[in-house]
Amino acid sequence: MFHNPFDCMDRAQAAEDENFPGFTDPYGGAYRHCVAACCLVRTQPPGVGRCLIALWDLLNEDADNPNSQGDMAGEREGRRLPKASNRSCEDACLESYPNN
Repeated sequence: MFHNPFDCMDRAQAAEDENFPGFTDPYGGAYRHCVAACCLVRTQPPGVGRCLIALWDLLNEDADNPNSQGDMAGEREGRRLPKASNRSCEDACLESYPNN
């Protein structure tokens, strides 16, 4: 079943707002990118989620920019989690990027 990929972005922002209230996550957005990437890999047909992540990075990230490097590190973690954990993307990423 097809899921709107923008739902993953909304889900990731909501998770960041819930788990890091009052400020953006201290990982420079890596938690949010982790949740979005995990969601995309889980909800899209095989390979499509990874392609969407790569397209996002091509259009929006700069591999030489430390902020983008953090975002892409979060995405790498998020791509790994669907096979490594049966927990929700929000919880699995929170384990990788704790809010304490």
